Amino acid sequence: MLETEVVEHASKTINSAHINQLVSILQQQGLAVSRNDHDEFMELDEKFHHSLCQIVTLPRAHCKESNEVRSPPRYI
Repeated sequence: MLETEVVEHASKTINSAHINQLVSILQQQGLAVSRNDHDEFMELDEKFHHSLCQIVTLPRAHCKESNEVRSPPRYI
C-alpha cells in the first residue's frame, strides 16, 4: 500500500524533469529486456522506485540502498 501512497503524492508534486527522469529509466528497462539482461532490468527497477521516493516527501516513504534491502523478485 505504501507504493500506492507514494504514487498518489508524486502525482501532486511531479514536474517535467521528474517525468523525463522516469521515462528515461523506463526506456533503459526496455533496452535491458530486449537484451534479456535481467540484472540490469532489476537495477533499473530499483532506480525507478528510488526516484519515485525522492519525488515525494512522506515520512514513511524512505528508500534503502539496494544492497541493504532487496525487493521481492519481479518477472519480466
